[in-house]
Amino acid sequence: MKLASLVYVSNASYEMSDNDLLDILETARKFNKIRKITGLLLYRDGFFIQVLEGDFDQIGELFEHIRQDRRHTCVIKLYHQPIEARKFSQWAMGFASPDFMKLKEIPGFSDFMQPESVKLKCQATNEIKDYIERVLERFRQPVVSE
Repeated sequence: MKLASLVYVSNASYEMSDNDLLDILETARKFNKIRKITGLLLYRDGFFIQVLEGDFDQIGELFEHIRQDRRHTCVIKLYHQPIEARKFSQWAMGFASPDFMKLKEIPGFSDFMQPESVKLKCQATNEIKDYIERVLERFRQPVVSE
């Protein structure tokens, strides 16, 4: 397997409810576990950031599926490149929610997206890439070799 990482950003095509986001989390965990895909999904105010790690071709195919998913608009792939080791070895998801205290009890939920609003334009600029890298650095885990 040629290990790779793919990072993209997108806007939600509609306001996601807590149930919508929990469905995404449950479905993604099942799908990704079978395929040995790890990563991170963050959501706030209609904005997604996702990291996918796994087989180079498999995550490329998954990204194409995501790109065509009607829940996303303005999907921008920031990079898809080979990596030596996973940086997000446990699947995690973070999002802002009005029922924050209830959501804190869900395994894999992070409160990182809660304190401040994420407002980015839908353009693949260096400024966006730099911002995304700073966000992802907060979630990176110790290196796990394949």
